[in-house]
Amino acid sequence: MKRFGWVILLSIVSYSANFWGYPIYILDEARNAACAMEMAARHDWVVPTFNNELRTDKPPLHYFFMRAAYAVFDVNPFSARLFSILMGVLTVCVVYFFTTRLVNEKTGWLASLILIASLQMMFQFHLAVPDPYLIFFFTLGMFSFVYAWRTHRKIFFYLTYASLALAFMAKGPLAPGLAGLTVLLFLILRKEFSFHTLNRIQVWGGAVLFLALVLPWWVAVTLQTQGEWTRGFFFEHNLQRFSSSMEGHTGFPGLAIAYFLAALLPLGFFAPGALVKAWRARHDQPVIFFVALSALVVVVFFSVSRTILPGYLSPAVPFAAVVLAWHFEQLRQVRAVHHVLVGLLALVSLALPVVGFVALRQDPLVSSEASLAWWILLAVPGVGVGWYYLANRKVVQFVYATLLSFAVMGVMLFYLVMPRLMQHNPVALSVAGLSIGAQTPVACFVRTNAAYVFNLRRTYPYLGSPEQVQEWLNANPGGFILTRDDEAPALQRLNLKTRFTGRDLFENHTTVVLSN
Repeated sequence: MKRFGWVILLSIVSYSANFWGYPIYILDEARNAACAMEMAARHDWVVPTFNNELRTDKPPLHYFFMRAAYAVFDVNPFSARLFSILMGVLTVCVVYFFTTRLVNEKTGWLASLILIASLQMMFQFHLAVPDPYLIFFFTLGMFSFVYAWRTHRKIFFYLTYASLALAFMAKGPLAPGLAGLTVLLFLILRKEFSFHTLNRIQVWGGAVLFLALVLPWWVAVTLQTQGEWTRGFFFEHNLQRFSSSMEGHTGFPGLAIAYFLAALLPLGFFAPGALVKAWRARHDQPVIFFVALSALVVVVFFSVSRTILPGYLSPAVPFAAVVLAWHFEQLRQVRAVHHVLVGLLALVSLALPVVGFVALRQDPLVSSEASLAWWILLAVPGVGVGWYYLANRKVVQFVYATLLSFAVMGVMLFYLVMPRLMQHNPVALSVAGLSIGAQTPVACFVRTNAAYVFNLRRTYPYLGSPEQVQEWLNANPGGFILTRDDEAPALQRLNLKTRFTGRDLFENHTTVVLSN
């Protein structure tokens, strides 16, 4: 129990680091947080909208949680991200709880620390997006299943189906699809797949529970939008996203594996060996094999998907953390290959700040902040100390040293780097510089930065032609037109004054604000 207390405390320190200290700006955060804000303003629990237009990207579970936070703490970055932080802490608790009972306490402890120190997971649980909810409920569902399979406690099978239903309500069919494929492969490889097994894992009652949790909202949104939301979600944001590249997030062979290993840093280079070890132990260690399979199915799925982002591999990380922890807990003989892997980690640790410095220097918007990249060097001493421990066959101390250095580095990034970078975003600069207040008339010509809706705490009209812009300005002479540099030339004949221009942070386009 003492270690469990440390797990909770350390996960809170890691995942909640300054989550309130910088604005909502990243595209996905801006759209999701604003969508929840609009639903709350309308007292609507069914139809998601962004700037008063139907949003078919994701199901509504994260909107419900954000609305609850808005009701208590008002609409702000703290509220939008609050339950994402909680999902992260609960994910670590789930990993510790089940791993301790299914494997041993030491493996559960090390797996928790690997999760807590993962920079990928820190960023993921700092975002006001559906992924934290997907990760938590998918993790809970899969661990509940293997626990029920091992202990024959039926209630945990039903917890599996309930968790997967909520994961479905967070991000759609991905979670139950991956879970079903993992369980099917597990049962087939263990030669346990049969009608009797399906009865034992409560698949029929579980299906009823799953549908009971999912169908009410899906039926309601289908009826209220006359099927438009359902068509947009399944055909555009699921089938097309898997079969073709969307929004420039193109995948290529091997990219999913690279993202997976990066998400597990600083110990990611050890993951392939740990997974191979889990496969070899599949007969003697069925729980570890199931956990490894849960990670591999996610990696393979996104290896064949045409659309991919680093965060897509996050659901695999909790399971890979357990396999890594089991691998290190059993490691008795340090070999040359282990030193090679630590050497690769040292090279990456030294290269990351250099790459970050060069990238920031080449971006005119944040070139003055390039020195912030050197904070990444905080990871280097821990890698060196860890290497020393490994050379002396102190494997656990090696794990502690490397994880601690990366965890400290990650926390400092959120307290020192993120706020400094985000203060350069054009939305915050234009709103403050032009004193755009709650009563200031604002409209959008064709398209603009999505973060305006949340940062202004209100929606605004879309104008699709110069004539509409002129008509709107005649009715609102003190108003502002929000647009982008690639759309603004169409308004040249209106002789509008450019009040603000600012290149969007880490993007290729520029925000433009015009007025009479």
